[in-house]
Amino acid sequence: MRYTSLALAAILLGDVVLGKSVVRKSPRLKREIGGANGLARTTTRDDSISERDLMGLKFSDLSFWSIYTQNEVGSVPTLSPAPTPSLPPTKPPTKAPTEEPTVAPVAGPTTPAPTGIPSKVPTRNPTTSPSQLPTNRPSRSPTERPSTSPSFAPVTVPTTESPTKTPTQEPTVAPTTKAPTKSPTTSPSTLPSSFPTRNPTRAPTKAPTTDSPTKSPTRSPTKAPTKAPTKTPTKSPTKAPTKAPTPAPTAAPFAQTVLLGAALGGAADFSDPESYQSRALARTLEQEGINDQSEAKIIQYYALFSIYFSTNGVANAVTDQDSRFDNLVSFPQWTSQNGWTENNVDPCNYYGIICFSDQVVLIDLSSNRLTGVFPPEVKLLASDGAFSTGAGGLIALDLSNNEFVFNNFDTSWLSDLGTAMESVDFTVTSFAGNFPRFPTGLFEIIINFTLYDGGLTNANFAGLNNLNYLEISGNSFNQPMPTVLNQLNSLEQIFVEDSAITGGLDFMVGMPLIFQVWIDKNPAFGGTIPSEIGDLNTLASWSITENNFSGTIPTELGKLTNMQRLWMYGNNLTGNIPSEFGTIIKLELLRLEGNAFTGNMPDEVCNLRNDFLSSLSLLGSVCGGAGNPQCTCCDCCDVASCDAL
Repeated sequence: MRYTSLALAAILLGDVVLGKSVVRKSPRLKREIGGANGLARTTTRDDSISERDLMGLKFSDLSFWSIYTQNEVGSVPTLSPAPTPSLPPTKPPTKAPTEEPTVAPVAGPTTPAPTGIPSKVPTRNPTTSPSQLPTNRPSRSPTERPSTSPSFAPVTVPTTESPTKTPTQEPTVAPTTKAPTKSPTTSPSTLPSSFPTRNPTRAPTKAPTTDSPTKSPTRSPTKAPTKAPTKTPTKSPTKAPTKAPTPAPTAAPFAQTVLLGAALGGAADFSDPESYQSRALARTLEQEGINDQSEAKIIQYYALFSIYFSTNGVANAVTDQDSRFDNLVSFPQWTSQNGWTENNVDPCNYYGIICFSDQVVLIDLSSNRLTGVFPPEVKLLASDGAFSTGAGGLIALDLSNNEFVFNNFDTSWLSDLGTAMESVDFTVTSFAGNFPRFPTGLFEIIINFTLYDGGLTNANFAGLNNLNYLEISGNSFNQPMPTVLNQLNSLEQIFVEDSAITGGLDFMVGMPLIFQVWIDKNPAFGGTIPSEIGDLNTLASWSITENNFSGTIPTELGKLTNMQRLWMYGNNLTGNIPSEFGTIIKLELLRLEGNAFTGNMPDEVCNLRNDFLSSLSLLGSVCGGAGNPQCTCCDCCDVASCDAL
């Protein structure tokens, strides 16, 4: 990845970042022009779009899923702890209401804290296949909400002093009735069952009070017989128990109050105790010292735990339709969970998380067996915007090579990740539907071999003035490329292979800095080649193979003086090969086979093979055989032969 933010240059351009290696290099390095022999051209996938039924996908071999019970592989060194926040954390009020009780309350049963959690916001049903919404299969229940009622120790009720003098004469008949010895007790009044309001620093309001009984029992002790002995029966205590004070309600833990206000759906997100939000809340409250943390750190825990519980061992519409998941002993879990399962690890030290100034800036969960539906709570880590909380300054999100993670046809949360966002990589996922509006600060978009089938609109790409690298191969767009791309002043590289692109090359006309464009294997993409392409003097690598281009090659392409590799094979191009190609001294590769040219290879082009200033080392064209043009300097005359070189 390449990032432009100066503060993060040392993080994202170095070989090692906070103990974790940055594996993927700059796109320019990945697709570098030239190389040892200046010839090899490889792509990551050769799949044809016709082989990819939208929902009956021919996914890669899943044999390793069936032995999911094997030991976890791929550990990552523990990351260095991120700097602590400069401001002390805000603590919840600890002082109870100031009203002093006069006498301690009489013991009674305590009222348990309410256990219900408010309701989840309903999610939008998908409008297209997959037909079945994802179903959560959480691995454990959330912990009970920790705000319980206080219990009070019983206090003995005072009684009057009993007579100590013994009678002088034994009674002949003893009375058979007893005086009451115990006053009735009452329970404290019930605590409020609702959460406190969102303001974490406001003291809780006083609960309503209920008076305890103040009268002693009305029944008098039974009198002794008239000829009773001289002993006087003991009287019951005349003093009634003092009115029990109503205990003040206990405020919800500070962290719980913070998250109730930060949750995207408010309290409704926690109504289902099995929802990923409820589990993320419970998991956050389990962290050691969580109530002493800042609000931003608490939300940071919650946002990351939302990702964890929504994508770790959870089914979705894609896995539900794949029979290979039916007989698994247990549903696949994340490959690496280092730090995520502990209660005393800062989230900046979790596997796949990189922080800067105690804010999450990079999430790299690539190749980690994510399933389920990726949650919108990731936008709580945005650097700015409506959902920014201070918990993150997100720059990069890499979910690539998690073939069974789904988005439930909705990636609208991507629009809210903030202006600091520079890189997204969703390659080989089950994200579907339309592209959303992309964050305006993006430097690279890598979304290959997904289920996206729309969203290539001017509205979604307009204003992406920092966009340098666009790779969207292996999708099913059935749309033309947005013409607004030629207005993006930083765009240098475009790769769109096997994505059912339609339309033509108009979007390339006028591109100021374009360096590489590979748009191959799109049968509905074609038309004639605009002569204005010859004005793109920064273009060095251009491939438009196996599309539907026709007509002649404009002679203006001879002005592409920086061109090094040019592939045009597998189209319906006609006429003569321009002799102007012979003026492109930097040309290293020229492949024109698989077309319908009528003229022989120009001598000017063949002379490049003999010019010591030229680097042309591979030349392919239609040649040989009766009726075909002749090429005495070509290395191959058909696509298969040239591919073999």
